Amino acid sequence: MGSLPLDCPVDFRALLTTERDKMKYNNIQDVSTTNLYKMLSLKQFQNKGSQKMIKDEIKFRNEPVTMQQMTNIFKYGIPENSS
Repeated sequence: MGSLPLDCPVDFRALLTTERDKMKYNNIQDVSTTNLYKMLSLKQFQNKGSQKMIKDEIKFRNEPVTMQQMTNIFKYGIPENSS
């Protein structure tokens, strides 16, 4: 979904093990889907903002998105109860 804002409370790079790996991943889109699922259960990602961001990214990857939906996402954000 893009770069994280500088004030974002989530440091998904904490999941990675080496400094080299931490430098390689600057965007949530760079984290594998497998690692996103792992992040959902990790203690440091239990706050509401982290959970929403991770779930939104997983949803974005797993559900097809039309061009109109993509436009609406960038205009209005991801709806809470979209299915």
